[in-house]
Amino acid sequence: MSSLQWKVVPDKTDRCLFQTAAAFEYKNHTVVLGICDKDIQLQVVINFLDIKTEISSEVGRLILEALDELTKTFENKNLSFQRGYKCQKIFCDQNDASFTPVEELLLLEDEEILCSCYPMGEKHLINVHDTQRFWEKSREEAEKIPIMSQPPFESIDERRDTSAKFQKKNDDTQRTYEMETIFTHEWQKSVGHLICGNGAKGTAFRVGSRYLMTAFHVIRQTFERYIDKIIEIAQSDPHRSENCLRLLEKLNVEESGRDVEEKIKSGIIKWAEGSRNELKITSLLSAMEETGFSIAKAQAMEYINAHPNYVYFGRTTEQTEYPRYPLTIDVPYYNDAEDVILMEVNWTELPKPFYLDKSDVQPKTVNIIGHPGSYGNDQILDTKCPLISMNVAYTTHYEAVKWWKGNCSKLSHERIIKSYDEMICKKKVLFHCSKTTTHGASGSPGIIDLDKGYPNVYLMLQEGYPGFAHDDMKEKLPSCPKHYLVEGGISMLGVYKLLSTPQFTDLRNNIFHN
Repeated sequence: MSSLQWKVVPDKTDRCLFQTAAAFEYKNHTVVLGICDKDIQLQVVINFLDIKTEISSEVGRLILEALDELTKTFENKNLSFQRGYKCQKIFCDQNDASFTPVEELLLLEDEEILCSCYPMGEKHLINVHDTQRFWEKSREEAEKIPIMSQPPFESIDERRDTSAKFQKKNDDTQRTYEMETIFTHEWQKSVGHLICGNGAKGTAFRVGSRYLMTAFHVIRQTFERYIDKIIEIAQSDPHRSENCLRLLEKLNVEESGRDVEEKIKSGIIKWAEGSRNELKITSLLSAMEETGFSIAKAQAMEYINAHPNYVYFGRTTEQTEYPRYPLTIDVPYYNDAEDVILMEVNWTELPKPFYLDKSDVQPKTVNIIGHPGSYGNDQILDTKCPLISMNVAYTTHYEAVKWWKGNCSKLSHERIIKSYDEMICKKKVLFHCSKTTTHGASGSPGIIDLDKGYPNVYLMLQEGYPGFAHDDMKEKLPSCPKHYLVEGGISMLGVYKLLSTPQFTDLRNNIFHN
């Protein structure tokens, strides 16, 4: 620190200079520096009321300049550092995970957040304004220079609008045919409007040689209805009594139930539950035909053909004629718990597939393309949707529960807590859209590298929090602060890990072809 000309603080006959920490004097303030693992931690210590913000911000600036000079001497030019804040109550503790990047606090000015270094019941609030005023430039100084990592707001003052704390201030939703970047390269054709056999609608996108990816809950009821209908038809087959045991043996399931109808139902359900994340309905129907249920098979196929699943690619209200692409009734992969399904398109010529980004580096924003129900058939592009850290999610949990409890007497405290607990516990990738994402957007891809010729999908949108806000509390949505409405999805790295078993190696290599 000799280049900074700081004096080491004396302590009686010794100096405060240790192996991993040191204390220095600077303009009547004490500067404490500590090293912990890969962190360099800094505190300015004095009677709190007497700390001069110009001194503390100057100390921070001098440390940054010193680090900039230091990193220039590194042989590995890829090494860098990130500036942020840690809990003031803990200094140089390897178990402290309370780091919050400066960019995130810039979004939270004049707000309080929960410190992430304690369990939920013991957390304390951090006044963001008080924290920033000691380390950041004043408003007058800040307005004279560009803000690093500035969010997509029009001005610095807009960052202080509490409605834009995590939410984008500007509504960037546009119909995809209005977006030259997307339309020129025809990427809108790789995102489909999914129409399910039970009438449900959602969004899906092209992956691999002939597959679609979407959220499983969009189409779950359709496949459940297929199985229920097959059971119902098999239970009324005229030859069911003599052929029941043959069918169960063919399906390789144990017999259970008091009568033939119960045995058929339990057998087919056991077969479906034991399918190990894939559902081969054609194999079930073939087994029925081979064991004497040919009439039931024909009736089941008649029902399925009358309630097909299909997809329109690049659909908008501007064009009324679009080819309808049918989907096969077999499911190559699904995961109910993780809300993911891959389906096969029963057609030869298909739109090009997206590249899937399976890196563990989280981007700052994604671009969502989907078919939210509020826009009819139109395909919507919402650009620069900011991702949310888990630290911010904890703060949202704390504040949103209080808001809903105070503004909606119809909701029980337990229901509010449960919905926001799901936001935390499901470990989804969390983000915000310009507007509340309505039903129909589930399955939308979150795209990065939009400015390049071949954009990558980083995540898939699956659900919104709190769930009750999208169901029976819609009348409260206009008055609810936007940042209390959060979207969640699964990363493509998460999908890649789900498929990392010998059973799905070929499928994984097919869709992650890049």
